[in-house]
This record gives sequence, C-alpha cells and structure tokens, in this order.
Amino acid sequence: PGLPDVYPVATEWVKNQIKSHTVVIFSLEYCEFCWTLTRFFDALGVPYHKIDIDSFEYAQDNMGNKYRSALSALTDCKTFPQFFLDGAFMGGAVDACMMWKKDGNQLRKKLMNVGIKGGNGNFNEYEGDAFEFLPKWMTQNPLRTK
Repeated sequence: PGLPDVYPVATEWVKNQIKSHTVVIFSLEYCEFCWTLTRFFDALGVPYHKIDIDSFEYAQDNMGNKYRSALSALTDCKTFPQFFLDGAFMGGAVDACMMWKKDGNQLRKKLMNVGIKGGNGNFNEYEGDAFEFLPKWMTQNPLRTK
C-alpha cells in the first residue's frame, strides 16, 4: 500500500517542527540507526528534539504516516533517522558520523555556527570514532575503526 498522499496540514506541521528547534530528529521508535544518532548526540552533549513519528502519539487518523509522507517529500529521503540543523536537512545517522570524521570535523563546525557547543562547552571532549554508535551487527563496516 505504501505511504498516504502528502497532505498540506502534515507538511505544515513538519515544517513547523523544523523551524521550532535548532536540532530536530525525525525518528522511528525501534530503528537502530535512529538510536545511533541519538546515542552519538547524547555522547557529544548536543541538545535535540526527537519526534518518533511511528509512536502511538501520532497513530490517530494515520498522522504519523502522513507526517512521514510530508517529510519524504521535503527531503527526497525515505530512510530514518532524518535530522535537521537550524532548518537545513543534514541527513541521517551515517551522514552525521561521516560529517564528524570528515574534513576537519564538518559537523562540529556546523553545530558551533548555530551556537551549539555540546556538553561542557566542548562536545564533552569526545574524540572517539563516531561509528562506534552504529549497530554492532555492522562490525564489517569499513568506516568503523573500533
């Protein structure tokens, strides 16, 4: 059956959530990659607003799936999590991990540009491998160093 059509009310709700929070994560409750992103941000001390669109809270009138359709239409992405920083779509868990490791730490710079410095004002001095938060079944992942 797939997802429902995109409804304007759902699109407006999603856009409002993105506008209302500096860091917003659209998530699924039982998604290991969603847990990857939240555990990584927790380790850094990055504050975020998480929306589990498959939660019971959004079950009435199939709103969770309507929000999911609207989000997919906005980002052209169907996978989860999807996170936004200061209104800009950044990607998912692996994208965040790659941005942390890449080019002089792109993610740290992006967060600092919007006034986020994480725990203790220095991202809790995290110097680990961001890919350590990926699901353990991905031990063959060539991006992981631990």
